[in-house]
Amino acid sequence: DVQPGSMCQPCSSSSTDPGSPKALPSYCCWPGVYCCSEDISSFVEQNHSSGCWADTPAAVHSLAMRGWNLTGSFSKPVMDSWALLSQHGLHSLDLSSNAITGSIPRSIGRLKRMRSLNLNLNRLTGPLPEEMSELATLEHFYASFNSLSTPPGSTQPLAGRFCKYSTTRLYSLILRANSFTGTVNMSHCEGLGLLDVQDNRFYGHLPIGITNQGLISLRATNNMFNTSIPEALWRLPQLATLEMANNACVLLSALRHAATGNGTPAVEKNAVVADSVKGCCCSAISPNAQRVRRFCDSTYNQP
Repeated sequence: DVQPGSMCQPCSSSSTDPGSPKALPSYCCWPGVYCCSEDISSFVEQNHSSGCWADTPAAVHSLAMRGWNLTGSFSKPVMDSWALLSQHGLHSLDLSSNAITGSIPRSIGRLKRMRSLNLNLNRLTGPLPEEMSELATLEHFYASFNSLSTPPGSTQPLAGRFCKYSTTRLYSLILRANSFTGTVNMSHCEGLGLLDVQDNRFYGHLPIGITNQGLISLRATNNMFNTSIPEALWRLPQLATLEMANNACVLLSALRHAATGNGTPAVEKNAVVADSVKGCCCSAISPNAQRVRRFCDSTYNQP
């Protein structure tokens, strides 16, 4: 007999859809588990249960285990379980603010339907595996405040990891405060909107280009980027936040009236440009911005 409160006891669906079942398997009511038939309008990152099907109302689409004091590493049984869930619709996994150790395993590539993966604030080490590229539907990846690093013998820790199957799918890439070194180029991820690589040891050219037309925010403070800010950056129509303090930037490219594709100046006369070997501090108005929103940190970069 099923006792009251048993984890085997069916739970009531919270869905407002009249076609959804009224009872679900017990796991749909477990803390942090979100099934397809549930109303998840308030769930962070997800406004709809994409990846679910009408005939699988009990499929798990999201696991939210933020701040659960989880320890240990990504063991094979855990990855096998998530891979199985992924086959049936799991597309959001939040493991942030725990104490997970070890590396991100190559088997991460088996989570084929993953759209949002949050590993912020753990104790992860080692490189991002090349199998990250197999997450063809990935839209948001967060791995800030870990100790992820560049593979031995490599100078391009993110090369081949993202946007292999789609150049427009990935929107958020947040890698602040890790131990990455080398160069980074995300110009092929044309759908990128938010890029944060602060507090690493990246160097060389800035990680974006004219192809990143949807870029809204680039945060790259506390690195070793050592080239001038290119004029192409000011042609990005959506760019509203650029933070570049504490790098090794050299003299800025001459910037007068960088034209957009239709000849309209992207940076008007009220732009502030500081050409100095001691810093790369700029502020400007994006064509579609209502006002300047901290385009550049006012702190000079290091010479």
